[in-house]
Parts: sequence; structure tokens; C-alpha cells
Amino acid sequence: MRRESEDATSTALAQAPDEGDRRAVLTALYVRGDTGRIVTLIEQIGDIFLGRGGQPFGEPLAAHLRELLGACLTLTGQAHDVVCLSGPPSLLGQSLTGIADRQRRLSGLLLTGGLGGTARDAVDAAVLGRCYEECAWRAAALAHVGLVGREGLPRRR
Repeated sequence: MRRESEDATSTALAQAPDEGDRRAVLTALYVRGDTGRIVTLIEQIGDIFLGRGGQPFGEPLAAHLRELLGACLTLTGQAHDVVCLSGPPSLLGQSLTGIADRQRRLSGLLLTGGLGGTARDAVDAAVLGRCYEECAWRAAALAHVGLVGREGLPRRR
């Protein structure tokens, strides 16, 4: 994924862009940045799970992480629908708000010790929660870039 986005950006930037290429160049830069960051976040998530050596999170911490991950995966599907099926972009804003609320609730519970578990569990869950949330924000940003690319930039009046 990272290589494909870098290849597309390199192609778009191979020559100095003129004003007519502005949208294509900026789209390539945004896509490269967001997909690259998503790849980095996925790697970080994998590193956390590898570092845990297969040790699962205890309940109720695991339930909060599953809920947050599920909301993020739903948003990713919605982002696809918004771009590919012309779904309403307002879905993304509502979903991002819900994800941010879930992440804040998780952080608060981790800080107060309300979910139990070890300090290591809390640290891993805090980082995972942030990774999940940022992936959702990046997916929504990619959908926005896709919409602007499809519909064109707004005209100045």
C-alpha cells in the first residue's frame, strides 16, 4: 500500500507541475501522506500485538477496544461508500464524532483505572485506541480527497 501510494505520487511529481495539474498533484500528495500514515499505524498496531505475545486483554478493557475498532471499521466502510457509491458525506462526520467520544471515554477509564488490568495493558490499550482513532480520521480525509477529486474544486466567486 505504501509503495503504491509513493509510486503514484512520484509519477505525479516527476516534473514541475503547472497550475492545470494542481489538483492531481495535491491529490497525490494527500493520498500518499494519509495512506503512508495508515500503513505506519497498522504496523504499530501489529507491533503491539506481537509484543503482547498473544496475551489477550481482559474484560471489560477488551470490550472497549472492540467497540472502538468496530466503529473505526464501520467508518472505513462508510468512507468507501461515500466515494464509490455517492453516499452522504455527513455520515463520516457523525461517525468521527462517535469515535472521538469512544476514544475519550476509553482514555478517561484508563487514567482512572476503571477498566482494571495491568499498567502494560493500559499503555497498550491507550496506544491502540489512538491508532484506531487516527486511522479513522485518515480514512475520512481520504474520502474527502476522493470527493474533491471526483467533483472538482469549488469555484471562486
